Amino acid sequence: MNPSKNFSQQISKIEDLPQGMERILSKLERIELLLTNSPPLVEKKPPVTTKELCKFLGVTPPCLLRYRKKGVLPYLNIGSKILFDLDKVLLAIENNKIKNFRRIK
Repeated sequence: MNPSKNFSQQISKIEDLPQGMERILSKLERIELLLTNSPPLVEKKPPVTTKELCKFLGVTPPCLLRYRKKGVLPYLNIGSKILFDLDKVLLAIENNKIKNFRRIK
């Protein structure tokens, strides 16, 4: 459906123009309301390094390496760097994908 064709068909006389403009403004107001009431975009956190994750979780690098090698700790391999998406790691821990995981503190 072509919106401009639909609009031109609805307004066939110059007298219909104010009503057509009202309909357009009404639709624009609804769009603006939807946009202003929509939830804010989620800010994506940058991935963390092994050192940062160890500090956050209170575990040693060999502990993270064991979980990573077992395939239960999600990670990103970018070139030679190993990085971790903190949200995915915490979700894996919460979902008991990592059994008996304990924070050392």
